[in-house]
Amino acid sequence: GGNTACVSITEGKHTVVFDAGSGLREFGRELMAKRVMFRGQPLSIFLSHFHWDHILGFPFFAPSFVPGNRITIYSPAFRARRYFKIQHGDPFFPVALEHLGATLSFRTIHEDAQRRVGPFKVKAIGLVHPGGGLGYRLDSPSGSVVYLTDTEIEQATLAQARKYAKFVECADLAIVDTQYSVLETVEKRTWGHSSVFRFIDLFRGAGVKTLAMFHYDPDSSDAAVDDLLDRAREYVGTIRLMSGLSIMAAMEGLEIEVGRGRR
Repeated sequence: GGNTACVSITEGKHTVVFDAGSGLREFGRELMAKRVMFRGQPLSIFLSHFHWDHILGFPFFAPSFVPGNRITIYSPAFRARRYFKIQHGDPFFPVALEHLGATLSFRTIHEDAQRRVGPFKVKAIGLVHPGGGLGYRLDSPSGSVVYLTDTEIEQATLAQARKYAKFVECADLAIVDTQYSVLETVEKRTWGHSSVFRFIDLFRGAGVKTLAMFHYDPDSSDAAVDDLLDRAREYVGTIRLMSGLSIMAAMEGLEIEVGRGRR
């Protein structure tokens, strides 16, 4: 168990968030405790898609209730504002979207598009997932982070797989969907999720420095994740051109200095 998808990246006074799962509530509490405001440069949230586990944290995101805060939400859906209004509407939530204190802006982003957010250059790529969605690559002077969750590598065409490999090239950190074992990717074909071993194969020769396992199956125990991590590291050791790839298991509250190692 645990909170659903939410990853934040900060450089200086600029913050980008990938997905608004239940982890966004915890992130909001941290921001409030530190008295962080977004009145000049807005907080930018990039959504991969609108499946429930990737948006359910937003109604409980404390900074959205603070007058003067500015939040920009990027997503592949041009009806994003409508979807958020539904989520904030009766009977699902007592505070309507238009009654939040923060100023919200919604912007559509498409596959292959790029956006400049402060020091970050953010690029989008399509996901192989029911209903579609987007993965993202963020580049800044400090390093590069790729966020590829909710995608089924097994169902990707050869052209899509090559595009993924190019997208992650030389990334400092790649956060990827590792929900299933290899057997489960066969049993749950078309469900839209992957195995860490498929990503290892995909990254062969791509120069990715660190792969972070992410988006675990809700039924996976800590012991199961640890076992998967051990087997993934063993697998990397058997492959030529992969000696420089480090593999880690993402966990709640984990902080990483990209390009400078883990802390």
